[in-house]
Amino acid sequence: NLETESDNLLPISHIDLYRKMNESNVKPKNMYEGNVSLGRGLINNAVCGWISAIERSNGETYRSVSIAPIGELKYASLPVVELRILIQNIGVSDTSIYLPEQMVSIDASTKRRGEEFFEITSDDRLRKKIYCIDGSIVPLPTGTSSNHNIGHLIKLGLFESAILCVYILAKGCPTTTKFKQRAKFAKILINIRGTTVPLVIPITTK
Repeated sequence: NLETESDNLLPISHIDLYRKMNESNVKPKNMYEGNVSLGRGLINNAVCGWISAIERSNGETYRSVSIAPIGELKYASLPVVELRILIQNIGVSDTSIYLPEQMVSIDASTKRRGEEFFEITSDDRLRKKIYCIDGSIVPLPTGTSSNHNIGHLIKLGLFESAILCVYILAKGCPTTTKFKQRAKFAKILINIRGTTVPLVIPITTK
């Protein structure tokens, strides 16, 4: 007798489910991703990252940015690209992983010279932010009594996710298209079991 399809369906354990999710590296559904997908990076059995950008309808990047010291008013029109970096713990179940405080940069090196685009820190309006995947803002730490959290932006348990929003000063890139052509990869530092390692996310959409 032929077995029915329902006879072959067995309950799946949580461990098997996590393993299948890890193997497929499916990007979590979220409400705060950029409208231009740029690439994906992976640390096997640990962390996956997806990077996207917010592109204006006209594709231009110039915006007014404060460049003066605190207490002064001085602005300049600069090329700025807003990036959204989705980070997910895909395989570390025995502890949380941490995203340390860091200066986010995009490598734009050529064969002739090295070059990086750095996040903007001179304008409070454009400082980095962290969002949950539903779009709610995660407060940046201002100090804590837990030694494990000092200097970290956020911690992620197994299959937890967060979105890092950063504004990059993209010198020589008047449009998002030009930025995509010049950008090579992002490098995000991740602390796993007390060791800080780089998560490299190649910019593959040109």
